[in-house]
Amino acid sequence: MRAFAYRVGSLSMIRLSPRGQSETIIAHELSHVQVREKIGTIDQLLGYFPAWFDEGLAVLVSDDRRYFNPGETAAERCLPTPDAELPSNPISWNVMAGKAPWIYAKAACRVMHWMEANGGKEGVLAAIANVSAGKRFPE
Repeated sequence: MRAFAYRVGSLSMIRLSPRGQSETIIAHELSHVQVREKIGTIDQLLGYFPAWFDEGLAVLVSDDRRYFNPGETAAERCLPTPDAELPSNPISWNVMAGKAPWIYAKAACRVMHWMEANGGKEGVLAAIANVSAGKRFPE
């Protein structure tokens, strides 16, 4: 593991390994910090804001080119990945991510498609606001 974002009480923290000390990894983890600040740690842990969306969004925010092609649309950017379900629960995500790093590419692709169908960045912000207000994530 290169990095991990978590909360202790009202404090957000990022733990970085030596291999995680890059702008891309730090931006990825800061994305998680911002999402958790809005929706709360408990709702995140319970999967009310799906782990696949949180991780895919962090890949896009950090512009992590390991997981997508250049381009403008999801069709141009998505990498081929195995046909498998993405975990909604963060604990399940962490277990699978250690065994199948391709899930980051699949999550980024799914978020890109979701954004195209749900209003782009504004749709993401609305989904986060809705979850923080106790509503279900709009899949």
